[in-house]
Amino acid sequence: MTDLEREANDLERIKRHLDNLYEQGEACLHPDTKVTVSDPEYDILVQRLVKIRPDSKELKKPSSADFDGPARKVKHYPPMTSISKAIGPLAEREQSLKEWLENNDTALKYEEKKQGRNYVQAFKWDGVAVAIYYKDGKLIRAGLRPRDGINGEDVTENIQYVEGVPTTLPLNISCCVRGEIVCKKSVFEKQNAALAAKGEKTFANPRNYATGSIRQFKEPEITKDRKLSFAAYSLVGLVNPPYKNEIERAKWCAKTLGITFVQVRPYRYDDLAMMEKLAPTLDYEVDGVVISVSELEDQEQLGTHGNSPNGNPKGKIAWKFSEEIAIARIKAFELNVGRTGHVTPVLLFETPVQLAGTTVTCCTGHNYGYINENEIGVGTEIEVIKSGKIIPKCHKVVRGQATYHWPKNCPTCASTLSIRTGDDGKESLFCPNDYCGERAVAGLCHYLTTFGVKGLSDATVSKLYEAKLVRSPADFYGLQVADLIKLDGEDPRNSKKEFRSQFLVVARIHMIDAPDKIKGKQDLSDAIERAAKQKHKVPLWQFIASLGIPTAGKSAGRALEGHFRSLDHIRSATVQQLEEVEEVGEKTAQILYDWFRRHGRLVDDLLQHVEPVLPKTGKLTGKTFVFTGGFPEGKEHWQKAVENLGGKCGGSVSKKTDYVVVGTDAGSKQQKAQELGIPQLSLDDLKKML
Repeated sequence: MTDLEREANDLERIKRHLDNLYEQGEACLHPDTKVTVSDPEYDILVQRLVKIRPDSKELKKPSSADFDGPARKVKHYPPMTSISKAIGPLAEREQSLKEWLENNDTALKYEEKKQGRNYVQAFKWDGVAVAIYYKDGKLIRAGLRPRDGINGEDVTENIQYVEGVPTTLPLNISCCVRGEIVCKKSVFEKQNAALAAKGEKTFANPRNYATGSIRQFKEPEITKDRKLSFAAYSLVGLVNPPYKNEIERAKWCAKTLGITFVQVRPYRYDDLAMMEKLAPTLDYEVDGVVISVSELEDQEQLGTHGNSPNGNPKGKIAWKFSEEIAIARIKAFELNVGRTGHVTPVLLFETPVQLAGTTVTCCTGHNYGYINENEIGVGTEIEVIKSGKIIPKCHKVVRGQATYHWPKNCPTCASTLSIRTGDDGKESLFCPNDYCGERAVAGLCHYLTTFGVKGLSDATVSKLYEAKLVRSPADFYGLQVADLIKLDGEDPRNSKKEFRSQFLVVARIHMIDAPDKIKGKQDLSDAIERAAKQKHKVPLWQFIASLGIPTAGKSAGRALEGHFRSLDHIRSATVQQLEEVEEVGEKTAQILYDWFRRHGRLVDDLLQHVEPVLPKTGKLTGKTFVFTGGFPEGKEHWQKAVENLGGKCGGSVSKKTDYVVVGTDAGSKQQKAQELGIPQLSLDDLKKML
């Protein structure tokens, strides 16, 4: 019995490890012997575990071995994007909503229809966005919504412990259910009270609680004790769906699949104020109302902002509720210097205030011009709001106008500060020193975040900079564990935790997947050595965005990539050639031209460790396809096939569209193609083209 118990424990550990590494059709490595494990051998391992421990939790968990792709990351397609928002004072929100409605009415010719049937509304649940994937009715993976909308954190094991998430659907279908993970208010109060009774740290609000609870990667079972709930707001990827609009979809999912769906109703402006008053009485947190174009085909026709799959969908907008307001008295100012040199005033409060369930001790004062125009100084009382329940900011002055005497020199590098006027006429304070320490640290943090490196705090980056270990992005890749041991002054024999954290810093820089899961010191060291010998491949547009060039972010990076198709061509382009690029104006063109000539060595150093790559090319390169209607294998299958041959898939039909691929029950996109004279392809036509 003892031998069997030991064998079962070993089998569970090995299966868990292999599930985390498994890629369908490829071999894995045994965690101990380093020999390859084939699919048949894996099956034998599982069969043995079934025989000696049939009730093993490892056999019941949906794992990363159930789907195509590596563990700990879930690729979302289409991307999980955020939606545009109507925020600010009531007049501003009304104007944003009015413009959104008018734009959609015009684009979709809604003046010919009954207005009441064109739009729907639903409460905007304030939780953690997640996508749950089902294949043949079985839950196979789940991922949180990431910043880029694509590479989400894998919560497959945790999601099965969330109320309202079935591991098996009543129908043998493949689809993706998207929604919010929340903690009900009544549950949150009890859970927080229990933590306080144990003398443990409590949570500020239900949203923070839900985020921390679903991200229990080391011990997923903890999620079960946290008593989370799920509500869906979308279902995508279903072939030939039996619904055509938002209300029909919500009813079908609730009735047929048994999944809790947010309640969707016809849109009425007069309902918005009523829903805001009702919000505090609900047992879950909401922070607004999502207003959507009712017909799903019309949403698809509208596409996304910027014509990018990562852009916000044009068919949805979030009407945010009025911001909670607190009154605070200013006791002091702090000045923060950003990566572009912009100096932001931070207002420190005499007494902390409560906002959106958190204790707030300071807020942003926006900029130099705002402080001067509103006569804000020490002793001034201000209204503070939390923009989007996240960022505290000064809303307006209540009383006690005063003058703030700005310093003449940068608080970090002592360079003489300058005043610049933006295109909006607002004055801002700037540090002109490109080598200012605070600017440099902010730029390094921007590089890591945009490049996709996770797990390194701003404090860690600042520490590395101050020790002169990292001064430019390329320095990250030459960082050694020995450097950190020397920096921390710790004897690794006396501080195993500190020693391991030093390994993890380097491992995260090299983007090693789930380094905290690699237990052995030598295994982690070997993984770092292998990663350091290889160049990190990254899309060209993302590489450009990571450089932190002023006014040249992700959209400019994509435009430059599509226009020049080469980093060398971008670097050598003239100002006039850069101005020809869509999304790049005269000002940005000059900034790009100057930046690449000043920072050529920085780019060259990075290219020793990083390889910018272009999208796949093939016989469809340069052609844009738009899909409409249903397809037997699903629309995503054929979109990927087009992209694998270099083609581009758009979300809406325009004059720039080359082909519209028509499936079953095609809608307004087919009509738009006919109006514009764009060639239409059947699925058979597309297959021949491929």
